[in-house]
Amino acid sequence: MEYPVASTGVEEVELVLLKEGAASCGLQTPGHVQDPSIFLQIRPNKTRVSIRYEETKRVKQERTSRKHYLWWHLSGHIAAAVTTSEAAGIPSVGGDSNAYETSDNMRQQEKHSILMVSDFFFPNFGGVENHIYYLSQCLIKLGHKVVVMTHAYTNRSGVRYMTGGLKVYYVPWKPFLMQNTLPTFYGTLPIVRTILIRERISLVHGHQAFSTLCHEALMHARTMGYKVVFTDHSLYGFADGGSIHMNKVLQFTLADVSQAICVSHTSKENTVLRSGLPPEKVFVIPNAVDTAMFKPAREQLSTHEIVIVVISRLVYRKGPDLLVEVIPEVCSMHPNVRFIIGGDGPKRVRLEEMREKHSLQDRVDMLGAVPHSKVQSVLVSGHIFLNSSLTEAFCIAILEAASCGLLTVLPDDMIVLAEPDPGDMVLAITQAIRLLPRIDPQAMHNRMKKLYSWHDVAKRTEIVYDRAFKCSNQNLLERLPRYLSCGAWAGKLFSLVMIIDFLFWRFLQLLKAMDGSIQESLLNGTAEQKGDLKGRICEESKKIWKVALPSIISRVSSFGTIVVTQSFIGHISSADLAGYALVQTLSVRFVNGIVIGMSSATETLCGQAFGAKQYHMMGIFLQRSWLVDLITLTILLPVFIFAKPIFSLLGEEEAIAKSAGYISLWFIPFLYSIVFASTIQMYLQAQQKNVVIAWLAVMQFVIHIPLSWLFIYVLNWGINGAMGALCMSSWILVFGEFVYIFGGWCPDSWKGFSLNALKDIFPVVKLSISSGIMVCLELWYYAILVLLAGYMKNAEVSISAFSICLNVAAWEFMISLGLMGAAIVRVANELGKGDAKATKFSIKVLISTSLLIGVTLWILCLVFGNKLGYLFTNDEEVAQTVSDLSLLLAFSMLLNGIYPVLSGVAVGAGLQTKVAIINFICFYLIGLPIGAVLGYVIKLQVKGIWIGMMSGVVTQTLALSFMTWRTNWDAEVSITSARLKRWLLKSSDEIKQSSDPA
Repeated sequence: MEYPVASTGVEEVELVLLKEGAASCGLQTPGHVQDPSIFLQIRPNKTRVSIRYEETKRVKQERTSRKHYLWWHLSGHIAAAVTTSEAAGIPSVGGDSNAYETSDNMRQQEKHSILMVSDFFFPNFGGVENHIYYLSQCLIKLGHKVVVMTHAYTNRSGVRYMTGGLKVYYVPWKPFLMQNTLPTFYGTLPIVRTILIRERISLVHGHQAFSTLCHEALMHARTMGYKVVFTDHSLYGFADGGSIHMNKVLQFTLADVSQAICVSHTSKENTVLRSGLPPEKVFVIPNAVDTAMFKPAREQLSTHEIVIVVISRLVYRKGPDLLVEVIPEVCSMHPNVRFIIGGDGPKRVRLEEMREKHSLQDRVDMLGAVPHSKVQSVLVSGHIFLNSSLTEAFCIAILEAASCGLLTVLPDDMIVLAEPDPGDMVLAITQAIRLLPRIDPQAMHNRMKKLYSWHDVAKRTEIVYDRAFKCSNQNLLERLPRYLSCGAWAGKLFSLVMIIDFLFWRFLQLLKAMDGSIQESLLNGTAEQKGDLKGRICEESKKIWKVALPSIISRVSSFGTIVVTQSFIGHISSADLAGYALVQTLSVRFVNGIVIGMSSATETLCGQAFGAKQYHMMGIFLQRSWLVDLITLTILLPVFIFAKPIFSLLGEEEAIAKSAGYISLWFIPFLYSIVFASTIQMYLQAQQKNVVIAWLAVMQFVIHIPLSWLFIYVLNWGINGAMGALCMSSWILVFGEFVYIFGGWCPDSWKGFSLNALKDIFPVVKLSISSGIMVCLELWYYAILVLLAGYMKNAEVSISAFSICLNVAAWEFMISLGLMGAAIVRVANELGKGDAKATKFSIKVLISTSLLIGVTLWILCLVFGNKLGYLFTNDEEVAQTVSDLSLLLAFSMLLNGIYPVLSGVAVGAGLQTKVAIINFICFYLIGLPIGAVLGYVIKLQVKGIWIGMMSGVVTQTLALSFMTWRTNWDAEVSITSARLKRWLLKSSDEIKQSSDPA
């Protein structure tokens, strides 16, 4: 027979089939297929590929660099793999190390720094552990640098060195289930980043599909721009719940992998089907065996008593349930057969019960766990090796047994010979027993030594690494479409995970550059002294983002939970969406205006205490704020308990009022969490511990999304699930803050609960009320606008569309609030230094930064505004109304990027009273009247209200800009200096200390 073949770039070859079965390789594999394995000999040929059969008893021992011997599975399953000429540069399997001499002489192999990552490594023993260890040792001998990362074991953590200088990081995570660490998504990023940078890694190689550490390390490595390679060692199904979950995780990981390796062709087919990975990115490289360790016994065993050896972890995927049925049947058919079973696991009980039930105590030896150093001595005590594994793609134990001269019996999805069925396995064992007299253990060992060498595996893996480095580097936006293609919901979730991972990585980079004290870094500057404009801008931008970024992350993540909840509710029903919008933007804003406004007194009091180094007072101020805010919120509870009659009295439609009344009750536990979250946030910010807040807020947001999906779509809890997820995630944030405070991370400021918190309550109340006026003026303004939208025609659509746009704008506003905080710090910092020129320069950089962000979001909203509504609702009418408002929304985002920074500049200069007056005039005397006239009189409906809102914001922006331009910053420096001197005189302790004799 002749078959055309695709060109490989080398001379075409002639394939000679050597019809001598599995005995040719020294690994006897009995079964139900005649001649289950065939060897292919590759010879130079000038024309076509010719296939002919030859009867031989022994494969020629002499080989040249262009001759390779391979296993081929006649029934379509691959026993090992197929190799091609190394000169073609194609990774191959099989063959001996001499086959690479020509390739090595042709080119100099590029050396790499490789990080091997898996949950499975020594001191745990298994196929994956052996693969990583031996592959690493051979790569080191080839001149590469190899580092291994795995989780800590009971008595092993930190950094260890193994044979050959192999460095192993036992990172401080304990196994959670089946030697896997608990998935954290982002918890491993800091240490992975540290190892990659410290060891100067160029490529990350992950092993095993069900290794949590592997998946997370590959994700972080791609985020940081490293090349990644993945090796799959097992087979998985497609129908059961565990396989479906694992396949989706694998699809996520391999969506952005550079190259992939499988240990057999069957494994490759399985991996490609499960992950959707292009077949050309998957290479087949088999496992190998250390034949120096696994040698046959010096004297061949007698066949009067036949010993069948089983060495395996006794877990479901290793097939011990098959053994329970096979062993009694074999023992009844063959009285001279005895079994040795080495290994431990939860299925050991079933095997012991089988032995007791059939009275096989003298014929079935249970050895328990066998150390790897003792495996060879167990293997050479037997004649046949039985492997019943259901999921392994190419079991190393098979090679170890064959190297020791044992016949092997395998299920069909492994190499060939027995179906994973007890009856078929019994027949295969019977056939193996008949073949025993023809076996030469030493000949098998010699053949395994030549065919399965770790050196060959390392050489082929080198080629895969070279292929990986040829893959182009892509930024996050170029990589996101691959994640989005993973499924309707899964794609969005995977993309969100990668975006957050990218932001977290950038955040860690920023933290690396930060000094121990934020204020210290703000005061010190070098580029300014050099007069370099570009350098000054860069330095100032760094100072701004060191303050702004943690605040932005915290605000965006916390508010994101509210927006995500609205998005989920919008896909339940439009009435519930309108009810949620009404409660969230009216009742919640109304109460939040009071609660958060009163909580802001905590920031003032704790900040003053921290500045005066009265750290113990900070905990007392925090407890006082809890007391005041909890009492205030409890007094306001009737607003939520009687929400339905209140909304009906205000003229809202009955259906909307009913839905809002029900949702209002769910908001009560959420609001109580806000009391603790907001006050603790201000307490920690006063101590410059805002990084902790950002961490906790991101954790809250990441947990909230899958929790909402689980409650709504999996458990079908509807509106109850959406609100329940919101409450749970908000209290998770509070619980994290409690753990941080009570766990001893604030030793100076938290001394425990104190009765002193009950003293001087009324001054705190007075300060809280005055602090909340400015906050309430702004929050209530937007709440009143939503109330006006409720009086429009088709109120359900009006409220839903208006609140969607308002929440999108508010989410973007969280970024501006972070910049506002940076503006307050920078302006106050430079005024405190007495440098008016630096103050004005900082204001210019702040406004330029916020304007750049505003323009970027303005453009995005103009481009994607017509699709925005479908993220929140399936209602066509609501989505269309949102689309109509998208132009106005875009310009609102542009303005939101400017006026908060101007407000921050004014507050930093101590001009809060002027800002409050401007807010009242612009919002209540200009914005609301214009919106009411355009919406009701001119009949512009929701557009009219939005235009009125923008009128107020435009007026406010112009007023703040004029005030900033007209401010005499030299005079402000003098005012700030005088104020500081005034406060300094009130410090009686310092006066007393200065008057004491030295």
